[in-house]
Amino acid sequence: AEFGKDRVDGIVDIMMEIFLSVDTINIGKNQIPAEQVKNVFRKIDVDHLRYVLDCVEETSKNKPIKNMKSYLKTALYNAPMTIDNYYTSEYLFDQYGRKEE
Repeated sequence: AEFGKDRVDGIVDIMMEIFLSVDTINIGKNQIPAEQVKNVFRKIDVDHLRYVLDCVEETSKNKPIKNMKSYLKTALYNAPMTIDNYYTSEYLFDQYGRKEE
């Protein structure tokens, strides 16, 4: 599998926990109504999963992620809002940011 079954299963478990929540959900340092989080999570598709896993990989290169579950919940919640800017930034860096040797 492209992502690794265990990694995807872990994300699915987190998403299921969100969908079973009824009150509020901790996202980062914020308490957000469960329905609001569920509405965002309903937008998540395979591209968002790939993006979140890319973010985990990039972040882990600089420092270990101490609370992976919290990190993943926050990354999944933010993914629909940040994915386009992330890949635009990557593209622009690849095109113009690398110094020629």
